[in-house]
Formats: sequence, structure tokens, C-alpha cells
Amino acid sequence: MKWVSRELIHFDRVVTPWLIQRFVDPQAEFILVPWGKEDERPEDAIPYAIPGVELAPHDAEATTFDRVMTKYELDDPGLRSMALVIRHGVFKTLLDRDPPDDRAGRLAPGVMAMIEAIMLASASDMETLERSFPVLDALYALLVAENTAIACNHSEPPAGVSDAMWRTAFNCAILLGAREQGKGFDGREPVVRDAVFDARLEAFQQTALSFNPHDQ
Repeated sequence: MKWVSRELIHFDRVVTPWLIQRFVDPQAEFILVPWGKEDERPEDAIPYAIPGVELAPHDAEATTFDRVMTKYELDDPGLRSMALVIRHGVFKTLLDRDPPDDRAGRLAPGVMAMIEAIMLASASDMETLERSFPVLDALYALLVAENTAIACNHSEPPAGVSDAMWRTAFNCAILLGAREQGKGFDGREPVVRDAVFDARLEAFQQTALSFNPHDQ
């Protein structure tokens, strides 16, 4: 299918095409028209982030990313977390609303900065999309891993261990399993919690528990 929006894409209009191509329409073709010429868009293209259409631009209620998730009934924990990150970034820009002091709120400024940096370094909007999609793939994998850790009751570190160190222990256990199959972890396949995974995780947990930065 063809999908159409306005040119000079920014944050929400970068992450929304990623969502469409990865989870709605793998063969999506994106067309971008100049601002003020939205009415000249191709009739056979699905519009998004254009005023007056179903998949409307972001506003004080929702992002275009949110609207695509709702319309196409996309509902997995990784995408829900990603939607929060995107929403916090958009609302900070649109409403000057500071993100909350939680994981999604802390990720939002960094994700937005990375996408803006790619935008500035790209010679065209299509190059921005091409260079941003691998970054967003990695963000999705991270959020799937973190939600898996929560489901496995691994999200709260013991006393003396930082959140980041505890997350790293879980992520390393996931990564080793993926690399044994000759690939990285992309979040598309569920983590198999078997005896091998549990033993691997326990080893990384012990490393985290015994880590002393003053010994490095």
C-alpha cells in the first residue's frame, strides 16, 4: 500500500512510518507531499499525520503513533512502552510538558535527540527514515527485553545493585541465547524461559551482585 504524509518529517512522523512498515504493512511505500499541498496527495494512498484524516497529526490527546496502534489493534508490551516514550517526547515539544521520572520518561529525551540528529544529518526525508528504522528496531528490542524482565519478576534489583546493572544482567542472558542461534535479539520472538536461560541469568545476576567498581 501507499501511505502519504507531509514532508520535513520530525519525531512522530519518523516513528509512525516505522510502526506501519514493521507491524501493519511490510510493503509500505511512503510518499511525502509539501506543506500546503496536502489536498494534492495521491488518492490511492492512506494519509497519516495530515489534518482532517483518521490518522490525524499529534495533538494534546494522542500521537499519530497512538492512532495507528489503536486503528490496527497493535497491542504488545514492547509497543505499548514505545508509545509512551513517543508520547512523552511529543508532549514535551508540543505542550512543554515534562516527562515523568520513570523509565519511559527518562528514555524520551534521548530517543528524540537521536531522531533529530539523524534528521539533521540526512539529505532527504527518505534518508531520515532509512537511517532511523534500525535505531527504532533496537529501541523496540530493548523495550521488549525490559517488559520480559518485568514479567519474570526481574525488574527490581536487590540492595546495592543499580537498576542499570540489573537490566544489563537480564539483557546479557537474552543476548547470549540469541547469539547461540547466530543472530541478535529483535524482540519478535518470545524469550524462552528454560533451564539453560535460568542458569545463564543466574550467572549474570551473581556477576552483578559481586561487581565492585572500585576493583576495576
